[in-house]
Parts: sequence; structure tokens; C-alpha cells
Amino acid sequence: NRHLVTKFMSEINFVSSAHQGDIIEMGVEVIACGRTSVTLRAEVRNKLTKQTIISIDRIVFVNLDDNGAPLPHGYAWPGPEANVEGEP
Repeated sequence: NRHLVTKFMSEINFVSSAHQGDIIEMGVEVIACGRTSVTLRAEVRNKLTKQTIISIDRIVFVNLDDNGAPLPHGYAWPGPEANVEGEP
């Protein structure tokens, strides 16, 4: 039973505007993985122009047990230098 909760979120940088009718996409990248926590970076972009609309440098989630205490999440993360797409 996983309870990943938000522990911390850095500032949200509003880089450019989105307008009604724009098609947007969100990219999320794991930048660190601890025993009980996972740290992500996120970016919202205009899907056609790839222009950044919003960026968040750091979002930290912590896995909690049923009593609210940190619990190892069991995720394996190869690290930022690993090739996660399986290419040599």
C-alpha cells in the first residue's frame, strides 16, 4: 500500500503564457531517488512550439506507512547517468 505524499515543492516559474486552444504537454523527470523519497523535475510546454510555460525545479515525494511514518518505497533507480531507454 503506497502513500506517496508531497513533502516539498520549489518555486513554480511561470516562464511564458498559454492561451485558450493551445495544446500543452507536461514532462516529468526523476532527478533523485532516496530510500523513502523520490525527487522530480517538471516542465509544462507548448506541444507545438516546445516553448516552456511553467517549470518546477524540484518536487519531493515521500512514501509513508499507514501511521504517517516514512517507509522505504522499494523503487529501483539507476541514477541520472544510466541509460533508461535501453540503448547501448
